[in-house]
Amino acid sequence: MRCQCGEIALLLLMISSGVSWASNHVIRSIEDVEGANKCTNITISNLHVPAGVSLRLLGLRNAVVTFEGTITFGFKQWSGQLMMFKGDNVTVTGTPGHLIHGGGERWWDGYGVLGGPKPKFFEVRLNNSKIFGLRIKNTPMHAISINHSSNLTVSDIVVDSSEGDWKGAKRTDGFNIYESRNVTIKNCRVSNQDDCIAVKSGTDLVFENNYCSGGHGISVGSVGGRKSNIVERVLVRNNIITNSFNGVRVKTVKNAVGQSQQRHIRRHYSGKHHWLWRHDGRKLHPGARSA
Repeated sequence: MRCQCGEIALLLLMISSGVSWASNHVIRSIEDVEGANKCTNITISNLHVPAGVSLRLLGLRNAVVTFEGTITFGFKQWSGQLMMFKGDNVTVTGTPGHLIHGGGERWWDGYGVLGGPKPKFFEVRLNNSKIFGLRIKNTPMHAISINHSSNLTVSDIVVDSSEGDWKGAKRTDGFNIYESRNVTIKNCRVSNQDDCIAVKSGTDLVFENNYCSGGHGISVGSVGGRKSNIVERVLVRNNIITNSFNGVRVKTVKNAVGQSQQRHIRRHYSGKHHWLWRHDGRKLHPGARSA
């Protein structure tokens, strides 16, 4: 389904008069994805993504992408991404009552990466953009991977993989950040079995006013063993971490090179095991202080 850009005469009139044009595109089947990146208003409506296929919206520019209804995915043991968005000046949101259901219970086998192949859920490579108001359920593995992004704000996201507590889910991270800068994640709610957020590499990152339950808390790292191994200027504040194995931890890879500095950790509630740990790939250090 291509952009419905109206009559040619009207379009020419709008261009000549300097009026901006907002084209609309509705995706109800995977075939409708073609041409969507040329439009500025994209609605993903009650879509079923076939097994082994990614919903990929690449080359987005000055666009609003809205999820509505229920989005589902076919089952296949593979290691791709169920969704990937890439672009500049993009807004991603959802209508009231929508649900993006990953169907992760079909992949959960109690072994995580040591078991059968599992796709990551949603990778974003977005600049000067915002993601807000999404409702996500039962991700096979990592929920939202922020990769090579800048000036991105993520807010009011609910990731609920709590069923995995008794269905064998592992590695269901809420947010992972790689090689990104100026990223803020705030007012989100994550119920999972692994890191609420894991900062692998990046600079000028903020994680604030979030609720994390059931997993491993907030992690800086693991740092080391990747192409980029620098984490700088990270602010973590005013988060609630409950029913989790850790509060906040810094993880490094044994015998690898990396750098983690200017971490500011403020005003948290953490309930279960450990408040602040440093993990250096060999042993854990309870009570380690943040730099």
